[in-house]
Amino acid sequence: MPKPPSSDLSPDAEAGANLSLLRRVTAFGQELAGTLRRASVVDVLLRHIRETFSPTEIALSLFDRDTETRDAVHGWPASHPDRRSLLELASRRGPLLLADGLDTFAGEVATTSHLDGAGCWLIAPFLAKGRVTGAVAVRGEAARYTTADLALLEGLVSQASIALESARLVDLHDDGRRSWQEVVDAISPAICIVDRGGRIRRANRAFADLVNAPPAGLIGRPWQAFVPPEWATDLQRALDQQGAGREAELRTGERTYAVTAVPISSTDRSTVVLLFDDQTERRRLQDQLIQSEKMSAIGQLIAGIAHDLNNPLASVVGFADYLTEVPHVPAALREPLAVIQEEAVRASNIVKNLLSFARKQEHQ
Repeated sequence: MPKPPSSDLSPDAEAGANLSLLRRVTAFGQELAGTLRRASVVDVLLRHIRETFSPTEIALSLFDRDTETRDAVHGWPASHPDRRSLLELASRRGPLLLADGLDTFAGEVATTSHLDGAGCWLIAPFLAKGRVTGAVAVRGEAARYTTADLALLEGLVSQASIALESARLVDLHDDGRRSWQEVVDAISPAICIVDRGGRIRRANRAFADLVNAPPAGLIGRPWQAFVPPEWATDLQRALDQQGAGREAELRTGERTYAVTAVPISSTDRSTVVLLFDDQTERRRLQDQLIQSEKMSAIGQLIAGIAHDLNNPLASVVGFADYLTEVPHVPAALREPLAVIQEEAVRASNIVKNLLSFARKQEHQ
């Protein structure tokens, strides 16, 4: 934190000024400690500047390091002039006290008139890891501010820079978590990440739907609290044999799942990913294929039997027809011959139906 430069103050007065500066900056830092959003940090900083410096105008802009774009200029009051060139001056030259207004830097700062740049100005850049991330300009009445005020503004801006960098990292972390969640939620297999203690660290929406629980209610809870009791033994065995390439088959209702346990890292087996792949449709298709193959085999068997029966049946029908037409066949045999002929024809029709059935099975 910058200190106010030495002046003509007595040692006691200078120590008192330093202590006052330290207290103000510390109080400001404490208020920012729980502020993790950029807009909130800016609001707190603008309020402290108004309360501390009683300015007539404040201009502030931030530079987005991730997109390399400058935010819109924040200011007070709402009808302030465009101060982007002044803020760029602070970014280039560092903290400055402009006691005589902006005329000294007329070639670098755009103003519409002398009055537009009149007054006493304090400007300071925001710095994070040696890079300029924004700037603030504070305007007061003529001869209003001193080098001690500039040191105080630097202290406030330094604390705000730390808070803004923390807010940026929080935003990156939140964006990363949202992106990860969106990706895993788009994956159809249910995914559950379990730590060494059996607690759920992450899970996708498919897993939440599988165990019929809200996604937010899963985190930090033991996995045994959500899965059907009959799954517990097989799941624990899968966790114990993680990475062995073995699958556990689990059933619930009409659904069938293949579960695989994979360590999240080859060097750290304390965290395991459980993958629940719904095999129901695949198994249904497999069963259909097996049934189709069975019916095809039955059709081939029936076709073979039918062909074997056709030859003797043809002989029976032929001889029955012949005997019914022979004139010297005894009358007592004509009725039995008619029955033989009728039954042989019926048997022949049955064989034809079997052949028709067999052909249908072979084409399915």
